[in-house]
Amino acid sequence: MAIATSVRSRLLTGTRRSARGSRSIAIIVAVARVATGAGLMSEEIASTLVAAGATTVLLFPLIARLIAGRADESAAEFAPRL
Repeated sequence: MAIATSVRSRLLTGTRRSARGSRSIAIIVAVARVATGAGLMSEEIASTLVAAGATTVLLFPLIARLIAGRADESAAEFAPRL
């Protein structure tokens, strides 16, 4: 039962992080659009900013998941055997 609860907790946490990531990319797009419309930023810079934001929203959770998996393996290795 504890394993199922742990998996459910991780899924919910991952979903919350994904929602935050999707909001952050929307903010980046909005700021880039406003800055471009006001003439404060070129379209090339704005598109680079949005692409960089999208890349981080995609890659950072994947990297975090890899690191968390390794931490779980390390913890399991040193956990006391019952």
